[in-house]
Amino acid sequence: MGKKKDTKAIQPNKKDIANKKEQSEKQEKRKPVSKATIIVVVLAVLSVALCLFFSRERKPSDTLVFTVGTEKVYLDEVNFCILQNLINQGVTVEDLQSGTADNGVDSTNEYKTAILEWMMNYKVEYMVAKEQGISLTKEEKSAVQNDVTNCLGQIDARLLNKWGIERRVVEDVYTQCYMAQKLEEELVKEVQVEKQKYCTMYIMLFPIIEMNEDDSYATGEDGVTPILLSEEEMNKRKEDAENALKELQEGADPEEVAKKYGVDQYSAEESNLAESFEEPFNQYANSLKTGECSALIEIESCYGIVKMIEDNNEAMAEQIMSYYQADMEKETLQEQRKKWYEEMGVGEAPDMKGRIWDKISLYDYVQETEE
Repeated sequence: MGKKKDTKAIQPNKKDIANKKEQSEKQEKRKPVSKATIIVVVLAVLSVALCLFFSRERKPSDTLVFTVGTEKVYLDEVNFCILQNLINQGVTVEDLQSGTADNGVDSTNEYKTAILEWMMNYKVEYMVAKEQGISLTKEEKSAVQNDVTNCLGQIDARLLNKWGIERRVVEDVYTQCYMAQKLEEELVKEVQVEKQKYCTMYIMLFPIIEMNEDDSYATGEDGVTPILLSEEEMNKRKEDAENALKELQEGADPEEVAKKYGVDQYSAEESNLAESFEEPFNQYANSLKTGECSALIEIESCYGIVKMIEDNNEAMAEQIMSYYQADMEKETLQEQRKKWYEEMGVGEAPDMKGRIWDKISLYDYVQETEE
């Protein structure tokens, strides 16, 4: 007979059989999960996921604040523009707490409105510049980089990190501002103010009407018509004026002459652009040379004399005309800017996204920079 096999190794374990039987009974008793339960679980999971998503703080560079035409303005750019403007203007917490500005507007809102207007202007002009094919030269691009480096070097890195201001957004702002500036320069290139002479004249007056103590002229019952001096007094005034003219022609000091004849309170040295003197004195501003005198001037209220002290102050004329030039350029730009806004389809106010701009407080920026 052959050897008997050992069947012990393949015999089932009685304990395992008992466990399997118990598990089988439990499975038979377990009820299937309902659809309602599944939906509740799914909604709970989604709710947690959404809470986690919305509670996560969005980066400034991903937070859209407003749009200007086709240009989107994110919070990092807004942060930089506000910070840079406040620093450049030297705005302090005390300035913001000063109440109202000269025009009655709350000072904080005025600063904020001015910054927003500045941002809108360079955005619109940047869009126009691109449309007109204006671009920066290699040298101008290099200047942008230098300006950006200098700017970032003047701001605490802690503040830059806090407000999400990276070099990229600063480069974008400077590039757009350079483009806007080139557009403006092209516009005002043709604006020219006609040159004028600037002169100084001594104007001496001999009134032939009655004067009040406050040097205003006396009037009749109608409150308008001046009261003339008597004929004798008028003749005396004319004689004094003629004598004064002779003395001035001989080189006498105008102020001394005015005192001598008692008309110093009605006489003075005046300086202005030649075209800006009142009639009839403006004609002498262009005709008289230094040291020369006019003939005796007769007008309804007085006799007058003009002596030219300096007929052409070129340095002063250039300075004043530069102010006029700047004013004309500003007016030209303001008029054209309205047209640019229309061309780009931009209204007076940007298209705000939510209430992010309204919630921005300038105090946060100023307090940080003062610490």
